[in-house]
Amino acid sequence: MCVTNTIKSEVIYDNKNGWKEEPLTNDDILEKLEKEEKASFLSFAWGVWCTAWARYNLISNIIKNDTFVVYADTDSMKLIPRL
Repeated sequence: MCVTNTIKSEVIYDNKNGWKEEPLTNDDILEKLEKEEKASFLSFAWGVWCTAWARYNLISNIIKNDTFVVYADTDSMKLIPRL
């Protein structure tokens, strides 16, 4: 939620011509950045830090439990039981 990129080109579809992407100009990007800055309630830097910290913890635990790790995702690990 903190690091979602909301500044994207507009994609338009019509039945006659199909899909068409309208690229953003620099002015469009600046306008959208200003609008996003006013509307956002969470810090981009905070979101990046939280994500990096979570990944660090995940990889650290994968390394610690290497022989027991069956699966790891962005926010979870599946382990086989220790016998």
